[in-house]
Amino acid sequence: QLKWQKAYDAWSTRTNGTIYKDHPMIAKSRLLYAYIALGDLESMRALYADNASIRDVMSITDLKETKTPDEEMEMLKEFYSDYEVMDVTEIGYPDLLEYEGANDVTIISWWEMTVKNKKSGNISKGYHHSQITVNKEGLITSEDYYWNPGLLPK
Repeated sequence: QLKWQKAYDAWSTRTNGTIYKDHPMIAKSRLLYAYIALGDLESMRALYADNASIRDVMSITDLKETKTPDEEMEMLKEFYSDYEVMDVTEIGYPDLLEYEGANDVTIISWWEMTVKNKKSGNISKGYHHSQITVNKEGLITSEDYYWNPGLLPK
């Protein structure tokens, strides 16, 4: 029944909130990637709520598999020991989605990242898609990001 009801509902036009291309909370996404470019893990960690969940969608086998902010920072320490982020460029503008009835907002963004392998000196570019949810206090409560680790320079 539910399947048929959803199909029927699709014939009407309904809204589910508002999309913003400019909003003060979009700064959270830009700050996150500025800190990634700088390798500033302390400032990056401060953007997250202590109970935030982080998911690298390209590296998991179960969508319920998440990391805590502290686990993510440890993983990034390992990353920065092998790689240098040379450049991070915002491609397209981030969108902020304010869903009807939700207390948090969601920010989606695309980034081009240039990374250098510290041992070989090889450089490559890759694309990073991020979706973060930010609470009223301005802290990230969840993050899903898409990054193909196969694009890292050998």
